[in-house]
Amino acid sequence: NKHQLAFEAAVQAQAARQNMTRDDADVEVDKMTVVMHEKCMPGSVHDFTPEFKTMWHVDEAEPSFALLQGIQTGENPIRIDGWEALLAKYFGCEV
Repeated sequence: NKHQLAFEAAVQAQAARQNMTRDDADVEVDKMTVVMHEKCMPGSVHDFTPEFKTMWHVDEAEPSFALLQGIQTGENPIRIDGWEALLAKYFGCEV
């Protein structure tokens, strides 16, 4: 969708101004997207259920859930300056 493409281009441009690589910027887009899903969309980002983990022998958290936890605890913060304004501009998501 055109909003997503424009958002990604804006994040890439800001990342370049911060001397980050394109790959770094892609990681930051993923982080910003998971925060948007948690804060501005119906539902929530959840871990796999204990039953699912047992059935499928999964020892790790669901990737989006793990990413969100890292952002929320400060272990893996969003590194794009002004990221909140970008989410607001392109998606109307106020965080």
